[in-house]
Amino acid sequence: MKTITAIFLLISCGTLLAQEETKSPLGYWYGQLELMGTTHELLLLVSPEFHAKNNKPLKNKYVVELLNQEDSSSFPFKVQPVNISAKQFEFGIKDLNLKYSGAPDSQFQRVEGTFEQSGFNAPLVFGRTRFAVKSIERPQTPMPPFSYHHREVVIPHIKENFQLAGTLTLPADTTKPFPVVIMASGSGAQDRDEEIMGHRPFWVIADYLAKNGIASLRFDDRGVGKSGGVFSQASLIGFSKDVESVLEFVKNQPTLSDQEIGVLGHSEGAMHAWILVNRRSDVDFIISLAGPAISGRKIIEQQQYDIALLKSESAAIWTRDLFRGVMDIISNAANSSTTQKDLDKFIKKHHKTASKEIQDANPLDLLLQRVPSMFNTSWGREFIAWSPENYLPNYQGRVLFIIGDRDLQVHPELNIQGFQKLTEKYEPLQAKAIRFENLNHLLQTCKKCSIEEYGELVETISPLVLDEIVTFLQSK
Repeated sequence: MKTITAIFLLISCGTLLAQEETKSPLGYWYGQLELMGTTHELLLLVSPEFHAKNNKPLKNKYVVELLNQEDSSSFPFKVQPVNISAKQFEFGIKDLNLKYSGAPDSQFQRVEGTFEQSGFNAPLVFGRTRFAVKSIERPQTPMPPFSYHHREVVIPHIKENFQLAGTLTLPADTTKPFPVVIMASGSGAQDRDEEIMGHRPFWVIADYLAKNGIASLRFDDRGVGKSGGVFSQASLIGFSKDVESVLEFVKNQPTLSDQEIGVLGHSEGAMHAWILVNRRSDVDFIISLAGPAISGRKIIEQQQYDIALLKSESAAIWTRDLFRGVMDIISNAANSSTTQKDLDKFIKKHHKTASKEIQDANPLDLLLQRVPSMFNTSWGREFIAWSPENYLPNYQGRVLFIIGDRDLQVHPELNIQGFQKLTEKYEPLQAKAIRFENLNHLLQTCKKCSIEEYGELVETISPLVLDEIVTFLQSK
């Protein structure tokens, strides 16, 4: 699911150039930033600041640039303020609400300090040479040789003039009946593996399904990887049309058309599946992994509250009220231009009610930029208005609903209760809901169970979840 608390990752790599003399901060500095279990290489260039009129270097005044190592070009961020001396090494990027504060050694060969951004802190060390790149341990990522069949496919879109690209995975034995699972990814631009922080959950699922006699088709989102189309222009309904295009493709494959065919949706992907079955009666099953069973409005409101609650109750209440107000404006607005003005006015007013600590973690400029761009769109308006009540009544297939009890992005208690009420009311052919203990939104076995921990965990998806999916599919 989308969250406004996303951290902006500064990723760079590059070439080693000659260093300046010792006991001077001038020259190149290399760093490695650990964020959410992923390592990002940084390259800084410290140069003297020159007088505006006579072009002479100013004493103890420096300019810092954040560089791309591939071509030594500068990233378009103004690094300011800069404060470098024998005892401190500090710089900031106001546009990103980022700052670094460290202390250099006596020879200006190493700086140890802290990276800070929007309330997030992480240790960060800079040195004069590149650090060794750390490997990421992901033991569940499939490795050849494979005991099943897989091939690239190109899928024509049923409504728009572009094609989707994906991977069709088939079990070793295709002479007997087998289910076919279409995978629908969650919010944000995702590739066919739904890769996040080195994890590839959809590939792990496809591998496990194939080893258990089940076929699958996973695809790059529109505008991602090898798929055509433009991701930013799509609405919630548009994404469901993408899934429908894949369904139509599967139905037209001679080896697949007579099989049981359904959709596995993770997070928002489950919403795409529900929208789809409101139009199509030929979807045999739905598997919802950490998907919502309450309205989109309630999902956003509770999500923002739960994430902010990790900091404090006051931050949680303030954040919840912020998004309540934003969604009220969007739901009641006549047009997007009027909405934008009203959103700006409300966000500025609400920001003034926050404590300094909350304001520092939620810079006004970033809120004005990111909140409207997320929700004052076709996708945002449809997401807020979405309700399972509009789709589930028409579905008579099998449903498996899985959620982790430590999910911060789709509240486990509210959503499993919502699903149970819906299925009792509308009675699909077969409905099963499972809440797994100590699993997060990615269905990993978690410890801290924060969003930042996703990349730190070695496990991509709990084997218990994989087993439950297979059991469900084989239980027809």
